[in-house]
Amino acid sequence: MQTLYLFQLTVRATDNRIPTAQSTTATVIVTVLRDLAPPRFTNLPFTIDLNEKTVINS
Repeated sequence: MQTLYLFQLTVRATDNRIPTAQSTTATVIVTVLRDLAPPRFTNLPFTIDLNEKTVINS
């Protein structure tokens, strides 16, 4: 199957430790194989804050 689009996203996770916050990054690659409804990324950069105790899928 032919790849139509490749998107590369960088995800950064940072704690709010005082006095020295720590962070790490990961790369996510999205491969679009069919162009029925290609992804659109708007409002970049996108930032969200989550509590470390957030329940998965909530």
